[in-house]
Amino acid sequence: MKLIPIAVLCFFSTLSFSQKIGYADLEIILAYMPESKVMEEQLKVYEKQLEKKLKVNQSYYEEKYNELIEKAEAGAPADEIKQMEAALIKIQNELKQAGMNADRKLSQKRMELLTPILDKLQDAMDTVSEAEGYVYVLNKIDGSGASIILKGPKEHDLTKRIMRQLGIKIDD
Repeated sequence: MKLIPIAVLCFFSTLSFSQKIGYADLEIILAYMPESKVMEEQLKVYEKQLEKKLKVNQSYYEEKYNELIEKAEAGAPADEIKQMEAALIKIQNELKQAGMNADRKLSQKRMELLTPILDKLQDAMDTVSEAEGYVYVLNKIDGSGASIILKGPKEHDLTKRIMRQLGIKIDD
């Protein structure tokens, strides 16, 4: 009776080891995708637009700051100087908030543009892995550039096959 659970355990453990595992360097694939290059150009344009708006606000702040200095040097009343200082602090806080909003908008734009690219990559990876019988596909490198897969059989590296599926011409 004790042999049945051991036999079942052995059966399922051999099943799990017979699954095919592949890996791919998704950063390389993304770098070669033409859509990624277009996305980067669009992000540069969008970032310049955001920076332009921030520079206008920065110029306004500098103008008000210089105005405060001139009035203080000219001997303006203390109440007027305090009001101008309070207005400058408010403008400075708005400027900081505008900078954070610009960063947030840029991140949102990046995700908006990246999502269809990642979907296309996922579809190609699914097609290749299913056609070749891979149950798992691991990313060779994590998001920070550190290697996850330090060594693996070359025949399980799906990077070039996924790139071909995407229509990216590569040298072998």
